[in-house]
Amino acid sequence: MSPIFLLLLAFPAAFCAKTTTVSPPTCPDNTWKLFSRTENRFWCIKYFDGNVNRYDAQSACEKIGATLTGFENQEEFEFLRDTAAREILKFGLKYGGAYWIDGVRTPQCHGYRNINCTAVESFTWSNDYTKGTFAFTKFDNWEPNNSQAHGEDENCLQGLIYLEYPSINGVLNDFACSRAVVNYPLFETSTTRGYFCGQMATVPQSHSEEEKDCSSEERGRHRHHSSEEKRRHRHHSSKEKRRPGKKEWRNSRPVVQPPEIKSFVSIHGYNRKTMLPHVALMTRLNSFAARPLVAILRQSSRNIAVYLLVYLDAQLSTGDFVRAGQTLSED
Repeated sequence: MSPIFLLLLAFPAAFCAKTTTVSPPTCPDNTWKLFSRTENRFWCIKYFDGNVNRYDAQSACEKIGATLTGFENQEEFEFLRDTAAREILKFGLKYGGAYWIDGVRTPQCHGYRNINCTAVESFTWSNDYTKGTFAFTKFDNWEPNNSQAHGEDENCLQGLIYLEYPSINGVLNDFACSRAVVNYPLFETSTTRGYFCGQMATVPQSHSEEEKDCSSEERGRHRHHSSEEKRRHRHHSSKEKRRPGKKEWRNSRPVVQPPEIKSFVSIHGYNRKTMLPHVALMTRLNSFAARPLVAILRQSSRNIAVYLLVYLDAQLSTGDFVRAGQTLSED
């Protein structure tokens, strides 16, 4: 494989790695509003109509996989305030109305007219989705007042919309969790008209289309290299398995001269009687067919016999059987 081709294979991966992008988080649909929160969190918020108490509002949110939401920053506060003001106008009310958000009174601040807690200390979030105390700086004047309504402490939170005083829209009020309606016209602003649900945004996996393309390119290179490796393996395997031809066998056999054979025979006790059967066999077979016999002798560690048979095979391959017989007969 040429160096230029390798360079071309490597270039797309380097190019893709420099152009990666990440898709933005998404909400269930475009009726939800997406917000970025601290610690790389993304939150979706949506308004719903409903003259319900706090428990029913929470239940309604849970049915769609969400929860009553609080707000963490000014952007979220303004969205809740402006959305609620727009939605409550359609009811044709004179004074205004309220909407439920998350928030419950802290245990140490329970009790009618409990003045031992500041506004920031009086409430907390019911879950870990909303964090911080920014929202608790948005209470209406003289709130939270830890009042009671028909014997029930005001332990939940609502936002207020004043149609006559829009500049203070969105301020918070503590309110009885099980109530939804206030029967006094002057307190119409505390009658609940809706609620806000929130849920975590869907964050896509941290790879982009460009990265997918790079992965495809990488897979393509891997397949190419794997195919090339398999092809080379098959090529080498076929060469190893292919039986050598006569020319290759001649070139690879030991070069043994008659005097050397006589010396081996003398030292190891081989003679014409012990080796003649092998010579007779090789006269009936061609030299190529005699090679399995050589392999068998090699496996039994009879190296001297291997040497002799290789030499005899060389002589018989050229038809010089007389010379081979004479070599063994000379003791």
